[in-house]
Amino acid sequence: SVSNTGTGELRGEATIASCDGFAITAGGGAFNVPPGGRHDIELTFTAPVIGDASCELALGAGLPRVPLTGTGLQQATGAACAVSVSSLDFGSLAVGTSRLLVFRARSVGTAPVNLDVLSSCPTFTVLSGAGPRSLAPGDSVTVTVEFRPVTGGLQQCTIATGPGCPAVSVRGVGTTVSFAATLAPMLQARGCTGCHGYSTTAQLVNVPSGRGAPLIKPFDPNGSALYARIANLGTLGAAMPPGTSGLNAAERQAWRDWILEGALNN
Repeated sequence: SVSNTGTGELRGEATIASCDGFAITAGGGAFNVPPGGRHDIELTFTAPVIGDASCELALGAGLPRVPLTGTGLQQATGAACAVSVSSLDFGSLAVGTSRLLVFRARSVGTAPVNLDVLSSCPTFTVLSGAGPRSLAPGDSVTVTVEFRPVTGGLQQCTIATGPGCPAVSVRGVGTTVSFAATLAPMLQARGCTGCHGYSTTAQLVNVPSGRGAPLIKPFDPNGSALYARIANLGTLGAAMPPGTSGLNAAERQAWRDWILEGALNN
């Protein structure tokens, strides 16, 4: 993850050199990270040969490079493995809470298979079934994964299961702002409900604004016409409410965080 702890927008470009076995599977290319936000990059390693391999992840001018390493191991002849699912979706969770999901890894060959189950990021933790083990043909192990978000927004990762074995992709959304508890009352108090009728997410999220952008575009505050106006960005119309310079800083931040967290109906 690339986090922006500064006060301005962080711009970068995630690329890797032509290294055998390493690939960016999500979050590659040019990216922008607003203050307080983060950008997740998912990488995979498929061992091209037996032994150690290395590469480097570049993030753009002025940003540090990230070294990448991996080791190719060999399964015994006849060994094969399978997983019960290719992905786990934890949905949306309030920051500080957690949810558990499980999958099974199986030995489906004619020789024992070597597993090594581990998570590539701290937000997703393997609670049971983790680490190296050997499974006899026909045996299986249940893997329990916990998602415990510590920041808001979309978070995704990969659970590796062993050399030559399929990985399981995991995703979840951390939330810090509730539309029902925080934003709907704000719309009412600020006169937006009385003037425009806004009171539900269905009236806002991905709804055309007539200004070349939806009222609310999930994960993109600056591309959301309503946010641009209540934050007085000057890009998609005059400030709202009328006669003001927009909402106060705390109110703007609440809207920004909710949008960056996916603009959920929560």
